[in-house]
Amino acid sequence: MQSRKLSITFHAQDFDRTLAFFQDTLGLPLKHSWNEPNGRGAVFAAEDTAEVEFFGAPEGQPQTAPPPANVNIAFQVNDVDAHYARLLDAGVTLVETIGDRPWGNRSFGIQSPDGLNIWIFSDIAN
Repeated sequence: MQSRKLSITFHAQDFDRTLAFFQDTLGLPLKHSWNEPNGRGAVFAAEDTAEVEFFGAPEGQPQTAPPPANVNIAFQVNDVDAHYARLLDAGVTLVETIGDRPWGNRSFGIQSPDGLNIWIFSDIAN
């Protein structure tokens, strides 16, 4: 299979809080969003050919779809230490503190408002 784009999708339990987390806390660029009678959604650029997309219940209605489970998202960045400091200052829920990993990267883990584990890492220079 030759894929042209990777899109990670899930259902947000609290759409507005999740939107603010990905846009303001993580700082991902919002590509587009919608608010229709049958539901809401948002698509964020994660790179040229990757996206994070989530869906919400129609405004004023409870989310009936299950929250994300057993899935992690990982973002490779240039300066993992700078992102760690910035996100700690933003008060994110920390899953794992920053450290060098035996598989060759320096990483840390945080959790989204929906309980989605997000790993942020940089390769360790050899």
